[in-house]
Amino acid sequence: MVEAEVLLFDLDGTLVDSSQDIVTAVNAMLRYMGTVPRTSQEVVSFVGHGERALMASALGTTEPAVLERALTFFSDYYVRHLVEETRLYPDVIETLRYLHKQTKCIVTNRSRSSAQVIVREMGLEEYFACVVTGDDSSCVKPSPCPVNRALAGIAHNRRRTMMIGDMDVDILAGKGAGVLTCGVTYGIGSAASIATAQPDFVIENFSELRAMIR
Repeated sequence: MVEAEVLLFDLDGTLVDSSQDIVTAVNAMLRYMGTVPRTSQEVVSFVGHGERALMASALGTTEPAVLERALTFFSDYYVRHLVEETRLYPDVIETLRYLHKQTKCIVTNRSRSSAQVIVREMGLEEYFACVVTGDDSSCVKPSPCPVNRALAGIAHNRRRTMMIGDMDVDILAGKGAGVLTCGVTYGIGSAASIATAQPDFVIENFSELRAMIR
């Protein structure tokens, strides 16, 4: 077992499966921009680096004016369809309740406006002391910056703090901040990218945290 006093969780692909709603919103944006929709697999592969990066990858451009137009449409559309298909992964609530002694925060690269809606609609608010989001493009995972922001207001020992996520950016952010890391293989990210990032721990089901953390 691992002694952990603070647990930092990624949101998409770790706590919630939001992939289908993201795919739908991205393809609505692409149609609006006059571009051919992407496959679900393509869109999912772009997720994890923030919404502006998602637009750039989907459109295949970094032109600021184009990205701004796309992001405006995407944000307006997505906020109206955030939780149509989004669901909690199995055993999330039960496990969060079990880990009631640990201080818990969410560290996500998605925008605050969308993160707050998902956290509320999925019934997660009561379990988390803070939610750090990716609105500041200079402070997103894989940088350790958002992890450091989450910890700034929490009494903690970094060797008793763990970052948990489904993508290499989560593991790299945690490592950069000097905390323990745990990759999950059931989410949006690939098991191969998690393995390459070399987390301290890997789990296949969210409920495994109950047996791992004390």
